[in-house]
Order: sequence, then structure tokens, then C-alpha cells
Amino acid sequence: MHSSTSNFERPIPAQPWRGIAVLVVIVTLLCAIAWEVRCRTVGYGPTLNDTEDLWAQARRRLKPGSVVIIGDSRAWFDSDLDELERGLGSRPVQLAQPGSCAFPVLEDLANDEAFHGTIVCSIVPRMFFAPGGPLVENARKAVKRFHTQTLAQRASHLLAVPLEEHVAFLKERDLTTEALLKELPIPNRPGALVPPRTPPYFQTVDRERRARMTASCAHPGRLQTRVKMGWARLFTPRHHQITFRGRWLRSVPGRRSKRVFATRTRP
Repeated sequence: MHSSTSNFERPIPAQPWRGIAVLVVIVTLLCAIAWEVRCRTVGYGPTLNDTEDLWAQARRRLKPGSVVIIGDSRAWFDSDLDELERGLGSRPVQLAQPGSCAFPVLEDLANDEAFHGTIVCSIVPRMFFAPGGPLVENARKAVKRFHTQTLAQRASHLLAVPLEEHVAFLKERDLTTEALLKELPIPNRPGALVPPRTPPYFQTVDRERRARMTASCAHPGRLQTRVKMGWARLFTPRHHQITFRGRWLRSVPGRRSKRVFATRTRP
């Protein structure tokens, strides 16, 4: 028995390792192609994931006098950057986020001493005055990524963008194992209510974070119904949160910046 492992050599069996490596690569490619064909068959298409890294990339394009759009999915889907550029004379930066509260982003811009441009903020009261939870956390995570993004995260994002623009199955929100398991039809049970399912893939996103609904949303059916009804369970804001944010908005220090608050009212 060896008294030391310094001279220990593990014997490697003689196998056709080159052939095995080629076979593994071929099988992997075939599986990827089959999954890509399947995803495209059910309606998915290549588009960018609206990640925190994509948001941080857009945030870095902000100049001192920029026009910036923040808010919820209404500002994200309803803002045509080409038309706004023609009307305003400068191209806005799209920082609105679906399913989020605009307040953390507004606060971050207000604390940016270099920024003195125009903020167009879409307000859905139940979302803007949310006391916490996923709506606020979604915005906070994006702001945090902008301030703390590492070189490795930037490199990963730059490598992912070209792939996402050409491969349909790279949908981290819909086509991961966790996301697919959430689509299982599990009924409500006493003491265990199943959360509402948000709509699946129904929009494309480009490098400027412009969102466009797919053509299938224009046709009546299951997808259109989920898009219209998937956001119904929004919670009511608490009075103390409305009071706090109202006072904060009045006390924001002015740096020659403009703030435009937009909301949609019912006829």
C-alpha cells in the first residue's frame, strides 16, 4: 500500500473517447433542435428576456438631459419610442417594467445628482402605492443590478443576447422546469390557494426594451383571455403608504428635472 498519494495514478481504461465525445455532441444538438422545433410549434419565437441585466444596460444609456419612461406594463407596451422621438426631438429611454412598482426607480433617478432630464411615470395606483411584495421587489432588483452589476454579469448578458435573438426556447420565464411545473392544473384546496397564473409568452422585446405583443394576442382565445384577466388580483394599497409617498413626491429636490405622472382614467 502506498504511504502517500503523490505517486498515485488512476488508470484510464482504453475507450474510444473521441467517438464518445462526438456522439454526445450530436445527441445534444438533436435534442436542442427537437426542443426548438417543439417550442416554435406551440407559438414561441426568438426574443430577448427582459432581465435585470437588460434593464441595467438601458439605464446606463441615460444621459443628464434624457427623457426616461418608468412605470408598469402600460408604459412598457404603450410607448412607441419612434413616435415619441419624432414628437419630443430626443429618443426616450425605456425603463418601465411589467408587474412592478415605479417608486424605487423614481427614487433612484431623484437621487442621481447627474440627471436633470424628464421623467414620464405611468401610475396605476394599486401598483405605485404597493406597500411591498413582488411589485416593489421587481423594481428594487433592477435598480440594485444597475448599481452592483459585475463584469462577469455584463459578459454573461452580452453573450446571451445574440443567442436569445435567434433561439426560441431560451425563455427563462416560461420554459424552465420550474415554470413548466407551475402550469400543472392544480386545484385550490382548503388552506392552500393556488396563485393566479400570469399569461405565457405573448410579446417580443428588443435591445431597447421595446415590447410588442404577438399577432396571436389579436385573436380571441385562451391566450387573449389570460392576457386580459391574468392581472385581476392586485391588492389595495394601505393608507400609510399613500401618505408616505405623497409626502416624498412633494419633497423631491428639484434639479431642473421634470416629472410627468400619467394615469389612465375610465370614461
